[in-house]
Amino acid sequence: MSRFLESIHVKQGVAELIFYHQARYEACMNHYFPNAPKAILKDLLKHVPATEQTYKLRIEYSHKIEKVEYIPYQTRQIHSLKLIEAKHLRYDWKYADRSDIDALHTKVSNQEIMIVQHGLITDSSYSNLVFERRGKLYTPLKPLLYGVRREHLLKTGKIRPIDIPVSEIQLYEFVYLINGLLALENAPKLSIEQIF
Repeated sequence: MSRFLESIHVKQGVAELIFYHQARYEACMNHYFPNAPKAILKDLLKHVPATEQTYKLRIEYSHKIEKVEYIPYQTRQIHSLKLIEAKHLRYDWKYADRSDIDALHTKVSNQEIMIVQHGLITDSSYSNLVFERRGKLYTPLKPLLYGVRREHLLKTGKIRPIDIPVSEIQLYEFVYLINGLLALENAPKLSIEQIF
């Protein structure tokens, strides 16, 4: 049976983007377990540490909530991105089993990867991507995972979805790595020259 994840940014007892997490969780449940009862994710916040420390509330579920953990979170240090072609990789939902993505890391040493499908940029192994060009922000039209942070930025008009071919990444100046725990303003930001 498949298991899925929601990884929620929690600070001072507040779960960020909980509406978007709830929506994705419910969409996944409707797809895989349409007759199962659905949890209210904010109800899982009862024992959250109310500190300045950032926590990842990691919720693992199948037809029911399987596991809930609070994990202290620190941003990864990313120094470069390696382009990796993975045309058959699928990550339509936030699966607990990431072995297909993890296997791509065996092709590189000590680098984060940027996944390419059919010549188009999709995601990194743990984040959606936002590219900056002349002060405007763009995100790949077809990411591997439709992340909650990406969805929020689209809804608020801060980013625009477009196809980003590998052959055109030099048209951009920077790339940001965003996810549920990494807002645009504190996401790793790399120069395009740091993509290989």
